[in-house]
Amino acid sequence: MAITLLRHAPVPKEYRGRYIGWSDIPIYTKSVNTEAVNMIKNQTFEQVFSSDLSRCTDTLKMLGFKDFITDKRLREVKFRNWAECRSFEEISRREDFSQSYLKSMESWHRYIADETPEEFRTRIESFLSELDANSNILICTHAGVMREILSILGYSDEHIDISYLSSIKIKRL
Repeated sequence: MAITLLRHAPVPKEYRGRYIGWSDIPIYTKSVNTEAVNMIKNQTFEQVFSSDLSRCTDTLKMLGFKDFITDKRLREVKFRNWAECRSFEEISRREDFSQSYLKSMESWHRYIADETPEEFRTRIESFLSELDANSNILICTHAGVMREILSILGYSDEHIDISYLSSIKIKRL
């Protein structure tokens, strides 16, 4: 099995640098990297999956994919209502904010997310467990989901580009 992880196309500028989880934000096609688009368009996939949010489904449509399967389990982490669509600067001004939340990704996640790190991981593992081991698969999703998939599969995301429309190919036997 080979899995290609694709981050969705850019969102409008006013949403960049914000925690966008389950809000259904459109893509901003005017700043699309055509080189990245062509790299994905020139590949063949036996199965294509997408988060059900429009920033992923519209990305696949923009790339010319028609037959893909949407799955809610590929959504970004569910942020708390007060964190959704907010910048770090806005969140850090909250009365209940503490620098101690920044000591680890887990403590930060527990502070801003409405689902625990374990719940997030479990829903992604559930999705991965259903994939056909003999297929070449494309998954269009969000940066947090890409990082979690890499972690589940034993890869580090430390030096990996997860910018808009970046893709990561993982060969897995």
